[in-house]
Amino acid sequence: MTDAVSQILSQVQAATGIEIRTDRRPVLETKLWRRLRALKLGSFDDYAHYLRTHLERESQQVVSLVTTHVTSFFRDPDQFDFLLDHVLPELLSRGDPIRLWSAACSTGEEAYSLAMAALESLRQCPGDGSRRARIEVLGTDVDAISVARARNGVYPRKAIEHLNPEIVCRYFDIGEGDLEGMVRIRNEVHELCSFEVLNLLEPPYRIHETDVVFLRNVLIYFSEEETLRVLQELQPSLKPNGHLFVGSAEGLDEGSSSYRRLAHSVYQRTAPVVCGPIDSTAVRVLTFDDSRVVRAALRGALRREDGFVVVGEAEDALEAGRLVEALRPDVITLDIHMPRQSGIEYLMSLQGKSHPPVVMLSTVDREDVDGALKCLELGALEYLEKPERWDDPLFLELLRNTLRCAASRPRRIGSPSRMVLESSHLTAGQRDLILLGASTGGVEAVRNLVRALPEDSPPVVVVQHLLAPFTPGFAARLSAASGRPVHVSAHGLSAERGSVYVAAGGRQTGVSARQGRLVLDVADAPQVNRHRPSVDYLFESAARLGPTWRISAALLTGMGCDGARGLRSLRCAGAHTIAESEETAVVFGMPREAIALGAARQILPLNRVLHGLLEPFGTGG
Repeated sequence: MTDAVSQILSQVQAATGIEIRTDRRPVLETKLWRRLRALKLGSFDDYAHYLRTHLERESQQVVSLVTTHVTSFFRDPDQFDFLLDHVLPELLSRGDPIRLWSAACSTGEEAYSLAMAALESLRQCPGDGSRRARIEVLGTDVDAISVARARNGVYPRKAIEHLNPEIVCRYFDIGEGDLEGMVRIRNEVHELCSFEVLNLLEPPYRIHETDVVFLRNVLIYFSEEETLRVLQELQPSLKPNGHLFVGSAEGLDEGSSSYRRLAHSVYQRTAPVVCGPIDSTAVRVLTFDDSRVVRAALRGALRREDGFVVVGEAEDALEAGRLVEALRPDVITLDIHMPRQSGIEYLMSLQGKSHPPVVMLSTVDREDVDGALKCLELGALEYLEKPERWDDPLFLELLRNTLRCAASRPRRIGSPSRMVLESSHLTAGQRDLILLGASTGGVEAVRNLVRALPEDSPPVVVVQHLLAPFTPGFAARLSAASGRPVHVSAHGLSAERGSVYVAAGGRQTGVSARQGRLVLDVADAPQVNRHRPSVDYLFESAARLGPTWRISAALLTGMGCDGARGLRSLRCAGAHTIAESEETAVVFGMPREAIALGAARQILPLNRVLHGLLEPFGTGG
């Protein structure tokens, strides 16, 4: 590589911030020769001199030379499939404006592809609410020449030869006369898109509240430091839980970024789960664990600057009563296996008593799953698995949010009031369905509901956020408590009246109708709202069953927002929807979000939820 070319590359980097990789310099040299011939210059030295003296005028040509314009409509179809299958349906169900950003749009094919994908998804969404959604697509690129071509929206006809003819017919005009051999983006698509010149290495971007960002095949041109800076600057432009698509050869270091991998080259911006207003005073934590290492790790994880103070600790629960009275903690962490008195024995001693909320923090073998579930049935608010690494940021976020939520909801331990239907007169129907969604505090609530179900109830499908190994044990304990068949969901399993189906752990469970029968659909689909199984996933699938189905759904206690949007979709589809009231919800997070969205027809305390669920099926008594 000559000194003159090195000078040119230095000026390129100064003008654009783009560092050309060594393996790409031969390609750039070929491009530079074409520019030299166009300017009738004889050597790289001549062009280096010309660039120095005409930098402002020549800079756009330089940028166009050093940026890659290999693009096409719907390039990398797997990513657009993910967008169409998992992202756009959820966004459209909200009814809010949808903003998509092609952050390296080149000549516009990607931005227009995003607009066409959104319109296609809109065509497939039932209901007037989705059709009112406003779609905005922004395309930006560092190259002003490419941006001008993108705004024009005219392309060679060969650019659409690989597309489905129906897409071509709907969204392209075929050129005639002077435009023969060309195609133009139709106004329906064109009016959704706007284009701007933007250098990602020159923040701030002043782009806010986007739902999806396509940042494909651009990070490979940046140094590691520049890549991290771009990803950090991108965060204010992307909504919490928004989706980021990068190039198929690119990837993010999840450990050092704020993005969580969902699929190959698809990431989601992580955001803390907020459980509502939290008192500024520190949460007082009392911890019981027979491991000195664990107690030390908890002290390090629950620091005052994070809003916590560990007021006391002990290696077993035998002295718990005295410590609780003396230290007055807001919340207790409790191990299951401890000397002298176990966590289960301690919870059994508290039944019906006023006591700070308890969060189980333990490690159990598969053989000990029943013990963990027993703790939840006895009134423990939540069970958290001890991490392999105590500095894992996702675990620390989960731990702190769980303890904050627990501390905000003092309660009695155990001895819940049982729900009883004095009599029930259900009208039998083959197209009836009951849905339940719950998270933190839900094991006890779901058990009490299932235990009180009439014998001939419609099939019940339950999503309870649990660790995957817990699901079979949870189903078995529900069956033992209720005396009815309770199954773990399996793909293709028919849902029958009188039976309960618990969503399998680590997978997504939905429902569909086949030949008039209700069938469970279980898939290795991505997390939704950080959960698999997800309540929203189940509820959204049920909302698509159609108006001939009688559906009743309840969203119970839980932290976060999973299920709120799905409950709204069910209500819009004509289902009977219920949110548990703040009066009885252990954590009024998920129900509160549903109520705020107008998703609940009824807001009921837990002991009235079952009556509400059975109303559409003719309950009396």
